[in-house]
Amino acid sequence: MAQERVKSDAKGVLVGAVIGPVISVTGLLGTSYFLGQDTGGVVEQAQEAAAPSPDHAPAAAPEPEPQPEPQPEPEAEPQPEPEPERVIWPTITPDAPVAQPAMPHVSASAPMPEPEDLPVVVAYATPFSAPQSVPLFSILLYDDPEFPLTDSTLQSLTVPVSIVIDPTRMDAEAQLARYRAEGIEAVIEARFADLAACEAALDRLPQTVGLLDSADGTLRGDISLQGQVLARMGETGHGLIAGAFGLGGLEQAAARDGVPAARLYRVLDDEGQSAPVMLRLLDRAAFEAQQTGSSIVLGRSYPETLAALLSWGAGQAAVNASYAVAPVSAILQQTLMR
Repeated sequence: MAQERVKSDAKGVLVGAVIGPVISVTGLLGTSYFLGQDTGGVVEQAQEAAAPSPDHAPAAAPEPEPQPEPQPEPEAEPQPEPEPERVIWPTITPDAPVAQPAMPHVSASAPMPEPEDLPVVVAYATPFSAPQSVPLFSILLYDDPEFPLTDSTLQSLTVPVSIVIDPTRMDAEAQLARYRAEGIEAVIEARFADLAACEAALDRLPQTVGLLDSADGTLRGDISLQGQVLARMGETGHGLIAGAFGLGGLEQAAARDGVPAARLYRVLDDEGQSAPVMLRLLDRAAFEAQQTGSSIVLGRSYPETLAALLSWGAGQAAVNASYAVAPVSAILQQTLMR
């Protein structure tokens, strides 16, 4: 009996030794978790956690890593609008020549056009260039033998003029050659009694750009001669400047025959006007060009007329680009493109 009691006491001690820590751990974990759970794994984990490490002190809890700041969501990229049609301009490099759009392309093997291959209104015209939309104003200057135009006077003019030559003058060819040498174009005054006189004048003065109907209206007053002369001009390529009178029948007849034609706006010095009066007439004619697209005036080589032209031309530097003073061939050439 004594031995059985000793064994019983020993079991009690052993059970107590085991149950005591378990109860302590149960208190830590909570009775509600321990009851009905597998105690083996929990007890072992609790004992290991409760046992202090002999070599190291409990490690301090690591500081929490800094969380990256929230990045704003990227805005939705706008959808690209459809690209407009592009104009592709030619690239100009140091080795590439700059194109000249106003000049036709001429290959190395293609010869330049001869004057005989062009209408005379183009072949013998004073060189001139201006945008097509700019109104043109032209000045015709009649070469009066009583008031000859000297070289110094021609060189002092600051605006282009077109010279009118009387084909009956004895020195008409020499005067035309002089003007051509100065780069000035010329027009024949149409003083013809018949077609033979017209053909003689054209043969005598071939390097001219057009015909100006005479002050007495030679072409306008003779319908038969008018038709014959216009037919001949259609062959040579001359242009026509009709007088500042009538209802436009001469210009209409020229258009039917394919002859480039324009109308004279007015004569500057037909009534002995003074230079100040002619200055106002020039301004009025320039305004007419802006309103209608073109305008032509005629003056003679009188001293007063030349003084007015010199004064008016000097003031053109301050005029805006609302019109251009051009040789009369430029206005006649415009009618070729209509």
